[in-house]
Amino acid sequence: MALGKYASGHEGDAPVIAFSPRKTALTFYVYSETEKSKLGVADLDKFKMSKACIHVKKLSDIDIVALKEICLESIKYISEHHECSCRLK
Repeated sequence: MALGKYASGHEGDAPVIAFSPRKTALTFYVYSETEKSKLGVADLDKFKMSKACIHVKKLSDIDIVALKEICLESIKYISEHHECSCRLK
């Protein structure tokens, strides 16, 4: 879990990365806006993007290796830039 604080002053715990199988699409809450993530998204193939989410109709539509790299980059970014239980031992 990571502690997030927004410009509005709102703060709270959130998972570092997450997945939600929805009726219309599979949603991956994995994106951190880094150069490496931007390059990884370019390799995904068929997807839609929102602020921090990648939406796909089916897993076969995307490059799983690229998704894995985006996930790892997001975990790294969150652990370096936010208070995160992923750093706690």
